Parts: sequence; C-alpha cells; structure tokens
Amino acid sequence: MLYYLDTSFIGSVLRHDANSQPAQRWLDDHAEAELWTSDWTRVEFAGAMARRVRMGDIAPEMSQGLFAAFLSACDRLFTLTEPPASEDYDYAARAALRHDSGLRPGDALQIAIARRLAQSHGDTTLVTFDIRLAKAAPDFGLPAVIPD
Repeated sequence: MLYYLDTSFIGSVLRHDANSQPAQRWLDDHAEAELWTSDWTRVEFAGAMARRVRMGDIAPEMSQGLFAAFLSACDRLFTLTEPPASEDYDYAARAALRHDSGLRPGDALQIAIARRLAQSHGDTTLVTFDIRLAKAAPDFGLPAVIPD
C-alpha cells in the first residue's frame, strides 16, 4: 500500500498544531509504509508558510526554518512523485470544474497527482487533514484518510 501525503498532513508533522499528535501517531503506525508526496506539495507548503508570515502568526525566520525542515523530510522520509504532467493539469481542471466537489484548484491537482501514482504503482491512499479534500477524493477514485 502506498500513501500520498498532502500539504495539510506534512504541515502538521512539521509544526505544532491541533493535528500534530494524530499526524505523528499515524506516521508511527505506518513506519514501514511507502510514503509519497509531490513537488506541488512543496509549493503549497511554501505558500502556507508565506501566508502565516503575512498574517503575523510566525516570523520570517521561522517560516524559513519550517521550509528547510520540509525539504529535509522530503529527502529522508518521502518519495517524490514525477513532476505533474500535462494530463495531471487536464484532470485537475476537470475536477475543479465539478462545482459539487468543492475542490480548490490546488486540491484538484493533489488528487490528479495521487491518481497518477495509483495508476503507475498500485493502491494509493491520500492522507490529509483537509476535510473537503478527503470527502471529494473517493468521488475521483482515490481513497482518503484523515488520521485521528
């Protein structure tokens, strides 16, 4: 079984928030699993750190430190998918057009990337703390889990 970790999950692993303990428990319980993420997650994580600086939640130095921790975790813990391909963007655009899904464009791209991973490597589950993303993923043929 493969697991595709989205930005909300990895963010909770690296910074202290309400989901940090469930995230760490989930990682401990899946220590032998194949954990994947994507370059898109790197972009989303950087954007989330910049947003927190703009909102005054964290200092720029902390943002840089968290991003360095993210890059280190990617090197040590996760396998990166191939970069998104044109067909991933096409799939994401069609998914984002489904107004009933409530998907934001970035979440639609996460689903497209995880689906391609499942097609090339077998059973893949999306791991996220994003409730909307977790609810929508099965509609696109992708199982999802929110760690508790």
